[in-house]
Amino acid sequence: TIDSPDFGKSVAIHGNRIIVGDPGNKEVHLYHLNDENHASILTKKYDIRGPSSGDDNNINLNSFGSSVDINESFILVGAHNAQHGDENRGRAFLGKYNDFGVEEFFYTNPDDFYPDTDDQLGYTGTDQGDQHFGNSVALSDHAVIGAYKEQKDGGEKEAGSIRTIDLSPEYTMSDPHWGVVGHQLGTSVAIYNDTVVTNSMKALYIYQKDQVNNFSETRLWPEPGAQLPTDNPLLNGRVAIFNDIIAVAAPSNDGVNKFFIFERHDGSWNKYETQLTHQQDENMQNVAMHGKTIVFQSSNGFYIYRKVP
Repeated sequence: TIDSPDFGKSVAIHGNRIIVGDPGNKEVHLYHLNDENHASILTKKYDIRGPSSGDDNNINLNSFGSSVDINESFILVGAHNAQHGDENRGRAFLGKYNDFGVEEFFYTNPDDFYPDTDDQLGYTGTDQGDQHFGNSVALSDHAVIGAYKEQKDGGEKEAGSIRTIDLSPEYTMSDPHWGVVGHQLGTSVAIYNDTVVTNSMKALYIYQKDQVNNFSETRLWPEPGAQLPTDNPLLNGRVAIFNDIIAVAAPSNDGVNKFFIFERHDGSWNKYETQLTHQQDENMQNVAMHGKTIVFQSSNGFYIYRKVP
């Protein structure tokens, strides 16, 4: 057992590999599921900290492990409270692993473990301020990183952004996809094959990859042209995607909790909504899905939805 109150704050699974974040100890743990379905440690505790020189470029990796994901070759770890000076710029770490553990963590330039220029992965590339880069991460054949408080053009506060990274040998990071000022795009991100889904406080977006690995944006809800809501129905909401189904857990807003499920038919998305008005003290916290099964986590338990023919 591991004696840490933050152990398990973030988890992800791919095949028989499990990654668990422990942001309180600034660690991630990688496990292998053996044939008896018992978790055995694949690597010992991975404790990665920033330099301790105390100069202006010192990075304190607060919250390392607050968000994690894993695919067949890579792990992606966010540290959204990582400090650059006195500011929570945030960072994200991409690591390549094998049967013996994690080979290395790297940025767009694998030789620069601790980059001190703003054009490297781990910095948001904008003016100073709390950006929380890495507050949400996701992996498929691309990596996706959210920075929900990033300032657009250095002045439009809390527009938020997401970035994608092509996992080819060059590890090319895209320019930011920006949100609307104040709406905090990138609160949660998910990816399945060539479709990325993310949310802000007021809207849900998808990004579709084209043949040259560029992602184009479509606002999924409210529909394009419709007025954005005046409240914050997706504040701190969590998203998941598998194949042609998107699920969103929307926490309590004035005592109202909602599940949103979107299903794609012939290129169009149909929206289904469930409102839990009978348990107003509940708070929707997370969502996960695989195949036709969706699990919503609330402060009081779990709700399981399964698509039937």
